[in-house]
This record gives sequence, structure tokens and C-alpha cells, in this order.
Amino acid sequence: YNKEYKIHEVSAPSGYILDTDDITFSFNKDGSINTNATLRNGHIAVENTQTSVSVTKMDITNNTELAGATLQVLENGNVIEEWVSETTAHTIKKLKTNTEYILRETVAPVGYSVATDTTFVINEDGSVTTTANTTADGTILVEDFMLTVYVTKQDVANEKELSGANLQVLEGNTVVDEWISDGSAHLIKGIRPNTEYVLRETIAPVGYTIATDITFSADVKDNKTIITTTGKVVNGDTIVVEDTATKVKISKRAITGEDELAGATLQVIRDGSVIEEWVSSDVAHVIKGLETGVTYTLRETSAPEGFVCTADTTFTINTNGRVTASATQSADDTIIINNKPTKVSVSKVDITTQEEIEGAFIQILSADGSLVEDEWTSTTAPHIIEGLSVETEYILHEETAPFGYIVSEDTTFHIEKDGAVITTGSKTFDDVIIINDTKTRIAISKVDIANDEELAGATLQILDNNDNVVAEWVSTETPREIVGLGTGIEYTLRETIAPVGFTCATDITFTIDKYGEVSTTGRRNADSAIVIDNRLTEISVSKIDITTEEELEGAHLEIIDSEGTVVEEWTSTKEVHKIIGLPTSEKFILRETVAPEGYTITTDTEFTIKTNGEVIANGSVVSDNHIMVKDSKAKVNITKIDSDTDDTVEGAVLEVKDSDGNTIDKWTSTSDTHTIVGLMTDKEYTIYE
Repeated sequence: YNKEYKIHEVSAPSGYILDTDDITFSFNKDGSINTNATLRNGHIAVENTQTSVSVTKMDITNNTELAGATLQVLENGNVIEEWVSETTAHTIKKLKTNTEYILRETVAPVGYSVATDTTFVINEDGSVTTTANTTADGTILVEDFMLTVYVTKQDVANEKELSGANLQVLEGNTVVDEWISDGSAHLIKGIRPNTEYVLRETIAPVGYTIATDITFSADVKDNKTIITTTGKVVNGDTIVVEDTATKVKISKRAITGEDELAGATLQVIRDGSVIEEWVSSDVAHVIKGLETGVTYTLRETSAPEGFVCTADTTFTINTNGRVTASATQSADDTIIINNKPTKVSVSKVDITTQEEIEGAFIQILSADGSLVEDEWTSTTAPHIIEGLSVETEYILHEETAPFGYIVSEDTTFHIEKDGAVITTGSKTFDDVIIINDTKTRIAISKVDIANDEELAGATLQILDNNDNVVAEWVSTETPREIVGLGTGIEYTLRETIAPVGFTCATDITFTIDKYGEVSTTGRRNADSAIVIDNRLTEISVSKIDITTEEELEGAHLEIIDSEGTVVEEWTSTKEVHKIIGLPTSEKFILRETVAPEGYTITTDTEFTIKTNGEVIANGSVVSDNHIMVKDSKAKVNITKIDSDTDDTVEGAVLEVKDSDGNTIDKWTSTSDTHTIVGLMTDKEYTIYE
């Protein structure tokens, strides 16, 4: 006793801290113990403290405790402790001293990267030696770096921030983040490292197309976010979703070519409002920033000169920027607006048959009467004019009609913007303008000049200016209509055979002008028919004394036709006898059957009335169709002669008495012959000496 002893712990039990404070003790004489340690039930207690390690999960940036990390402690590859972090430190007790442990984070809190493994050793004195950072009280820090992935929405052309895009981040099919862009970068929350995400735009800003999906994953290196992506990254941690403004390309072309057609005024209309208007040029027009999913109307309000406005075209732009239009499109979605030239078809037809007729010379005139470029001669097919201006009045003028037709009246027309043809004339359902031509018409009336009544039986001819017979007919009791004579030609109307008893009329000339008006050397009746006046043949017969040429009464005269028929007979008076209506071109005999008293019967006169009424006669004097039948008085020559010598004997008184004893003449003979004139024929007379 009274001797001091020391208890020194050389090695602590597993899981305990080595007690480095030696214990001293000594025995009293009574066997009791004196010690600096604690006595328990008379025993010296050598007290060891369990090893203790505190681990806290902390945001490396702001030193905030992080819950949700799965952490492990491994010894020789074996997990000896595992927990999920909370917002307070986690304490692990009874770990071995002088043993290297690995502190591992297997699952990081949402939005954080998994920390790198750290090692630690608990020294015998309970202190901790570690590769990690610790707090002042020795708590091991498992520091996580938040994955900072930003997304910015920009115009691809000018890098301008865009608002209004609806964006999503998907892990598989699960949306882990969704937002609407507001013109600033968006921080994506909840990104797990080394996990592939899809960045998807579901709604683009107005006037933009939806961007293609972007895939990305993120990790941390040297406490910096490292992004792997199919998209564009700026500032190391920002993914740029680039949107392209919608683009519609509109090409204005002639329907027959590929070149741009300048001069058309075009509009894009949405809900009745014009949102874009331009005049086409030699390059296609591009419109940017139209909203997707909307139906637009593309309207041409004014076509290039000589073209018609194209019908409205509708188009839409889908979210991918593809343009779908009701018009033709090229491979790159360009909307092609094909313009047709204005087109007017003109058909020259017979008004009756509606068949095409050749030979009309037709012109297109402007409103002031000047010639537009087009003029043509009609054929058997309609004539097509292209390239006339719209909303301009034109005159369709027929300068020369086809042979046998009169020119039609001028008609006016204009072309509407849509190509419809409006005309004052006739047109077909498909806008072919009809020029109806009427054949020339002329009526010929053959009448008795005395009563203006129609005469049948005349043979009439129409001769052209080359004396060709172009029409021939025999007149009836109605006027004759001649159709289809040429205009501007002087025709001769000739009667070759007159009706019986009538003379042929004198030739009449006439001309039809291009408007159908007739000018003639003859006369026209109230119905505008050319009148051929026929006169009955007329001859005058005078019975006259051959000497005095005075009319003689009492002669009996006959006219006998070629068949021996007496067609006229009369007894002469003091007046001229007229015979009307004898046929022309026939031989007649004028015969005196009884002479006037004291006159001898004259010799027969043969005569013919020519077709023009002129009388040709033999045996009589004719003047102005006046046949003069001259009668000689009955005459007896008496000579007194010697019967032996035949010499005249003078001095004999001679007397002539008729059968009634009346002395007709008494004279004394001389050497000259004595003549007695005026004795009646067929009566007996006696000469007395």
C-alpha cells in the first residue's frame, strides 16, 4: 500500500476512442483504493467514448444544408452505413479508429451533382482526418454543386430574347420543368447529372416556328456545370433555343414562264384586315413573322398590265414553318401565283346560222378611236387577243365585212380584274364576244308603172361590174329579195325579157355600201325596194292622106299577129289610133282592108316592137313609135289619041259619069294626059266624048 500505480490504455476497443488520460491509483492499508478515476462498485472504471463522425450535406455555393442525398460509408468496399440526408448533420458512431473509410454520395439531391468520394480516418484520439472539408467542429462536409442549366429563347437571326414560347424539359416522357419564356434566361430546376433530357418547344412565340427538340445532359467538373447537348451553349451553362421567324415566300409569275412578274399589287389578309401589302418586282416577296396555325388569304388587287387578277389563295404555316397553300408551290414551299394574260375571244358569225365566217377585217380601237395593236381578218375559228388592259374600255370595230355581208355596229367591251369580259354586244357563256354579221339584202320590185302593181313574168338579171350574171329570176307577184351581194360594187339590174305586152325597162345601177345602205339610179318604194317600172307597149297608127298628111276617116285597119290572128281592128277617124300591150319581139302586120272613099288601099306594113318599146316597121313611116299609113287617092289618067298613030288629039270634049249618070269630070283634051283624082274604088264609071 501507499504505492502509486498508473493505468495506461494502449489500444482502445473497436469503435472507441483511445483514452489518452492515464489513471493513477494506490491502495490504502485497509485495502481501499485511492484513484483519479471513477470507482464503480469498488472497481476502477476505465471509460472509453465511442467514436463519432458527423457528416452534413451542404450546397457548396451557399452553405445550406441539403436534404435528399443518399450517402454511404464504405469500409473495404463494404457499405457499413447508409442514410438520406436531412437538413441537419448525420452522426455515425463506433467506427473503427485508424481505418480509412470512404464517404460516398450515391444519389444527389434534386438539381445537384453527386459529390466526389472523400475519405476519412478516425484517429485514436477521436479526431478525424479527411480529404473533405470540415466545419470548425470537425463535421465532414459533403458539398454538392447545384447543376445550373439555363435556357434562353432567342431569334436565330439577331439573338434577340423572345417572350411567349412554351418550353418543356422532359426526362423520358415525364415533364420535369415547363415555363413560358419572358425575355430572360430560365433556370432549369431538378436536373440530375449525366441524365439525358429533352428540351422541347411546344408553342413558339407569335411569328416564329417551333424549334427542333434539343437533347442535353449536365455534369459538374471543377465545380462548374458541363453541358453536353445537340443545341447551342453560351456562357458554359446556358442552352440557347433558337427560333426562326416564320417565312412565306411569294412568287408572282406569268402562267407560261418562270420569271418574276412585276407590277401586281398583292395583299395578305387575316380576319378581314390587310396585314401586308406590296407591289411585285423582279424578285419574289418574303414575309416574315406571320403567326402559325392561322389561315391567311393572299389577294391580288391589281394585276400587272395585260394580266388578270388571280383568284384568292389561302395558306397556313404550321408550327414547323411549313407553308401549305391552295395555290401551286415549289419544292421550297414558295407560293407561286401564276397570272394569266387577259384573254378576249372574238367570233365572227353569220347572224342566222351562227357559223364562223371568214374575211371580215376587224380592229380593236381605244375609246378615243385610235387603233390598238390588234387587227385581223376573221377565219373559221374565233380570234384570241391577249394582253389587253383591265378596266379599260375598248371598241370592237368591223372595218370590212366578209363578201356578201354588211359591217356590224361597233360594240364596246372591257375586261374585269378577274378576266370576265363585259360587252355591249353579245357573248357566249364562256365570254367569247360574238360579232353577228347580217348578209346584204336588197328587194327588187317589178311593177306596172301605171298602177304600181307587181308584174309577173319578167326575166331579170343582176350583173356585177365585170358583167357576170350573179342573179337571175322571173318576177312573180311579190318583190324578189336578193341576199349576199357584195358591198362597194356597182351592180346592174337588167330586164332581159319583159312581161307580155310590156317593154323592157332601162338598166338600173345600184351599189350597197358596207353598212347595207343602197344607192341606185332607179327609184325605191316605201319598203326600200328598188322598183323596175314596166310600161305597156304602145304604138300609134295614123291614117293620112299621102299628100296632105291629114288624118283620113273611114279606113278599116287590122293588126294581125304572126299566127294570122287579128289582134286589133278599127276604122280610122280624125284622131290617131293607139294600140297598147302588144308583145315585143313579135312580127305584126298592119293591114288596110277598106280604104277611105276616094283612096286606094295601102300596102301591108310589117312591124316589130323591140324590147325597149321601139317600133321597127317597113312600108310605113315611123316616128316616135307612130306608124303613119299613107293613102293615095284613086287616080285615072285619060289621054285622047289617034287610033292609027297613037298621037294625042286635042280639042275633044270628054265627060266622065258615074253609074248614076252624075257627071264626075268634063274637060277638053290637050296634048297632055288628063288626070281624074278621088274616084271611088269598086264603082263603075263611063267616059263620054
